[in-house]
Amino acid sequence: MKNIPLLILFLFAFQAKAQNNLKDHIKAGNNTSLNMKLRIESYHKAAKLLTNTNPDSALIILEASSELIRKITTDDSLSHVELNNLTRAETYLIQGLYPKALEYAQHALTVSEQLKDKILIADCYSIIGQIYERQENNVKAEEYHKKALKINRIIGDSVRVATSLSLLGNIYGATKRHIESLKFYNESLKFINPEKNSVQVAIAYGNIGYVYYELGTIEEKKKDNKKAKVSKYFEESLAATDSALNIFKKIGNKRFQIIASLNKGLVYNESGDYVTAKKWCQSAYDAAAELKIPPLRSDACDCLYKSNKAMGNMEEALQYFEIYKQISDSIKNTDNERSMVEKELNFNYEKEKLSDSLQYAQKEAIADSQIQKQRIGLISAAGIVVLIVLLLVVMIKGKKRSDELLLNILPFDTAQELKKKGKAETKNFDSVTVLFTDFKGFTTISEMLSPKELVTEIDTCFKGIDKIMGKYNIEKIKTIGDAYMAAGGLPTTNTTHPIDVVMAAEEIILFMECLKQERIKNNKPFFEIRIGIHTGPVIAGIVGIKKFSYDIWGDTVNTASRLESSGEVNKINLSGATYDLIKDQYQCEHRGKIEAKNKGKIDMYFLVGKIQPA
Repeated sequence: MKNIPLLILFLFAFQAKAQNNLKDHIKAGNNTSLNMKLRIESYHKAAKLLTNTNPDSALIILEASSELIRKITTDDSLSHVELNNLTRAETYLIQGLYPKALEYAQHALTVSEQLKDKILIADCYSIIGQIYERQENNVKAEEYHKKALKINRIIGDSVRVATSLSLLGNIYGATKRHIESLKFYNESLKFINPEKNSVQVAIAYGNIGYVYYELGTIEEKKKDNKKAKVSKYFEESLAATDSALNIFKKIGNKRFQIIASLNKGLVYNESGDYVTAKKWCQSAYDAAAELKIPPLRSDACDCLYKSNKAMGNMEEALQYFEIYKQISDSIKNTDNERSMVEKELNFNYEKEKLSDSLQYAQKEAIADSQIQKQRIGLISAAGIVVLIVLLLVVMIKGKKRSDELLLNILPFDTAQELKKKGKAETKNFDSVTVLFTDFKGFTTISEMLSPKELVTEIDTCFKGIDKIMGKYNIEKIKTIGDAYMAAGGLPTTNTTHPIDVVMAAEEIILFMECLKQERIKNNKPFFEIRIGIHTGPVIAGIVGIKKFSYDIWGDTVNTASRLESSGEVNKINLSGATYDLIKDQYQCEHRGKIEAKNKGKIDMYFLVGKIQPA
């Protein structure tokens, strides 16, 4: 491979010192008079500097480093391979290429364990934890971050301990354990020297700012005469985020500048200053597009969609929602998720099962070698090993697949209860918010499509709605033909379910509008949607024996269904019960008492939009 061109330096803005360091490292890597070890180390240092600033360029330099590594056969080559793989994993993680990131992190971990390098083993655990965190597999993420923290405490490296604590704080925040999250972030600051480790300090402040933002949004949803407390949370969030942003600007870390800018945009959106929110979100979007970091670009689109929608700029909101949908689909598609599961399965199998199985098979083969030769001369010890390996693969894959299928059918808590006890108890919920949707003119449109086209169209719609439900922690209950049913506030109870379901319903309307515009462009028929929402008590549990499912019953369900059928296309029809729970935050149009089949007259409201601050 040719030497890395120094022109790469002009693709991005760096702090003067960092620019000089990068230039020196690339020069050293290109210098054929230096020994291979120094050249490889120089390339690796250059790649590390670029990881957070220009990931594509970092990968180019890592490839140059890999070519040099392939030319050496010393014992040092393994440690170089390990470092390269770990940096590749980190770079792919930043780009949102999670299966690739996991593959390289696992390779690095395997080499680290061969070398018994505790520091790098902990770093591998840390990267793997972050990969799972981005895929929203918080159980796995927490497991790996705790492994990293344990090793880092033993080593006594304060910076690594602080990093592990901060990453665990992320997991606790993602799982809504905000107070515990703050404890981890504040503890991480105790291990950091502010003068020597400004990056870690800035990250901690940024994380603290985000937790305060989350706490502020929770209080905002409750709207329980706690305005002063909400305002305090948002003020603390902005103060912490500003501290982080100033440090990131000073050290020239563009990726973290984007994250801090996004956080400010989120806070201003929630506090009602949509003009300022749009400014910060747009800045983040432009920078993320320039650096080619899809996950951050996706987050910025979501932020811009919310601020534009709140200001009534529906065309612009739709534009950013469409970009958000495209990026999100490319990152979190089924193939990625399947690939992640396969890589984890293969890695765990190799780590935990293969070694023991091979040893056992080899012992048995040696002990019985004469008997085996007499009986079946063609079957060797290797054949036995292959047989055992195949059986183990089938068993492990079968268990993993059954667990995945169970979680696809049932909520996590219910699935765990069923696996542990062999049954799951029926439960009463005092307050949940039930959502029903269906498509206008479904029968007419279905006659215009082939059976395959019809199934594909419904699948596209329901997959999009599934993702929206997941985003707002709403439980999908079932689909019946073209109808979709979901509920917020179960199986884990919460107080935010009315707002959660209404926000999800707004996003469903926009999602369906995106699909409609796409179909119109291609001169194809399209579905339009009606949505009905009602809040009240339900009974929930598992029904069936062979094909069991999680379901809910009660008058609340029937009423929500009637609200959907009594609604209008592209509108969200609310019951009086739901309206009473959201009226402080949303403007609604009272339709009066509307006759609903088998329910008599019901107070109904059309959702208009979020109340703008005075």
